Amino acid sequence: MADSKQFENIEAKREYLLMETMKWSHALTANAYGILRDWALAEDAFQETLIEVSRKASEFEEGRAVLPWVRQIIKFKSLNIYRKHSREQTGTEERLIDLVDSTLGNYLQETPLSTLNQKKAALEACLSRLDKRMRDLLLSFYADGDRCEVLAQRMQKTVNAIYVILNRLRVKLRQCITSYMRGVVQ
Repeated sequence: MADSKQFENIEAKREYLLMETMKWSHALTANAYGILRDWALAEDAFQETLIEVSRKASEFEEGRAVLPWVRQIIKFKSLNIYRKHSREQTGTEERLIDLVDSTLGNYLQETPLSTLNQKKAALEACLSRLDKRMRDLLLSFYADGDRCEVLAQRMQKTVNAIYVILNRLRVKLRQCITSYMRGVVQ
């Protein structure tokens, strides 16, 4: 979907592009995470993307869709960060990065922002319903990137027990989110 907005000046154009980019901040950061596998680096990529959007506002062609343009910017920023932090680069990793980018791109094009926001609200609501220890376990695994071995030691459980707990939590969250999206959650 192309944006047919006309701008009075470059500052108005820059402000519009930054606001549109901020609307998609969670999805764009997730896109970067898909490449970088590190939330801190993904957030850095998003910040660098905002700077680049501001810098290249004059190059943005009016009538063009904003999201695909910004997705290209964050992809290149993420790849630059990845290369800077990676010692070895293989063709397999490049193909994987392209596949993640393509898949997420298709998802973002087909999923309205309101649906993404509803899913985020559902995830937040369902996470809040979990026991604090289980929520902390999920956040340690997904947000902090802690390995199962570290979590097992911290929780004084076997690694296999952590795998089982994480799997059960994912199933529970999936069911809760599905119910929430259908309006069934009490």
